[in-house]
Amino acid sequence: MRSIRSRLTFMLVIGMGLLLAGAGVLISSVLQARLQNEFDQVLLGKASLLMALIEDEGDVIEFDYSDDMMPEFSRSDRPAYFQLWLHAEPRIEKSPSLGVHDLPRLPGLTPVPQFRNITLPNERYGRLVQMAFIPQVEEPDDPDEQENDAKAEEGEQEANDGGQREAIMHTIALDPRHAPDRAATLIVARDRAQLDGLVRSLNLFLVGLMILLLIIMAVLVRLALRTGLRPLDEMRQQASQLDVDSLTTGIQLHTETTELMPVVHQINVLLHRLDAAFCRERRFSSDVAHELRTPLAELRVLTEVGERWPEDRDAVEQYFADAHGICEQMERVVISLLTLTRCERGVQTMELTPIHLSQVVEISWKRIKQTAIEKSQRFECDINSSYIITSDYDMLSMVLINLLSNAVLHSAPSSVIRCVATQNGDATYLTISNPVKDLAEQDLKHIFERFWRKDTARSDGMHAGLGLSIVKAFSDLLNFDIQADLNGEQTFSIRLSL
Repeated sequence: MRSIRSRLTFMLVIGMGLLLAGAGVLISSVLQARLQNEFDQVLLGKASLLMALIEDEGDVIEFDYSDDMMPEFSRSDRPAYFQLWLHAEPRIEKSPSLGVHDLPRLPGLTPVPQFRNITLPNERYGRLVQMAFIPQVEEPDDPDEQENDAKAEEGEQEANDGGQREAIMHTIALDPRHAPDRAATLIVARDRAQLDGLVRSLNLFLVGLMILLLIIMAVLVRLALRTGLRPLDEMRQQASQLDVDSLTTGIQLHTETTELMPVVHQINVLLHRLDAAFCRERRFSSDVAHELRTPLAELRVLTEVGERWPEDRDAVEQYFADAHGICEQMERVVISLLTLTRCERGVQTMELTPIHLSQVVEISWKRIKQTAIEKSQRFECDINSSYIITSDYDMLSMVLINLLSNAVLHSAPSSVIRCVATQNGDATYLTISNPVKDLAEQDLKHIFERFWRKDTARSDGMHAGLGLSIVKAFSDLLNFDIQADLNGEQTFSIRLSL
């Protein structure tokens, strides 16, 4: 398994390595071209000096070369070479360093300098320049110049290499192809070992520099990533220390980062939801155990008593009747829990049909009317008979029965239970209210929780505290907005937006 740090380091180092390699190749190419150009300019300068020594005197072409003036063409250690061809006569002049060897001659009379890499007579790599040119013509002496010898000598002293180069360029400018009988070809060559050695040294230096820079960049990238990814290490360390009992602690970053803060927030929200779910599960297990413990204990007592006096038929029949009631109570708890589970899993089936609201409320009230009569309670209903809603009849009926049953159960004797419906546009609002005692504002957040009852003793064996939980679950499935409210006169009301 590769880490993000290793992957980023690898990608950044490879990317920077490619950039450095590209930059190194570009720099090497530019410098190599520059060095070779300098080498060619030196070679061209030597050829220009030799061309300045060649004069056309009319009947003969004079080549005023001296080993003392240009010793590099006669030395034995890495000498330079030149060779001159005169096209008007079968005459070839060459440097002493050539001996019996000849330099390779390119065809044509091109006045533009031609450069080429060759193998020298001493088996070394070299480079030559070949130029075709027309030798400069020696002008006859002018009488006026003899009278002004002093001035001419002063002019010669003031002349410099610039004037000589101007004369050379004037000679080069003459196109030998227009006068082949007066043309000459000069080749100058020299050893390029020094140039190649300099280029190799330069390339080795660039390669070493790139490797060094790449190593430094890899270290810097590693350090930068270690610093930049430190919040991830904190998250990993804190996440590894979380358990069921410390979910609310969450993850806290010492260094806030824009990219990670939304992730940390969502993780903390998830952890709080998980903690709430675990709390509900623990409370659910405790509540189920508490709800089933009492009826199971009653069944055990009934069986023990029935075993002692089996001959008392009336008592045994009463025991069976009590056991039947206990089983019905346990069955109601199990059915309610299964209903809530189906709602939470989204597998509770629905069949939407048009329903007259007043009729379904009246039918639901008849289911619990007898209990209200026993407590001398009155039911006041104010619902227009024209109110029609689209919903699942069975689920809506279960919601109304549980709400009305809850109102009857928690209202004092001789109290009034009211049910009022209003419409506002397409929305229909149904409110069921009843007076209560000992209910506080802070209790409203627990109203729809499973097994929650204000009576902590839970002495009522007929109700398990799941009615309003089922109401909330069905309301969510039917897209009802449900709200619980308690006013200052201790009137509790639940409002449904149907």
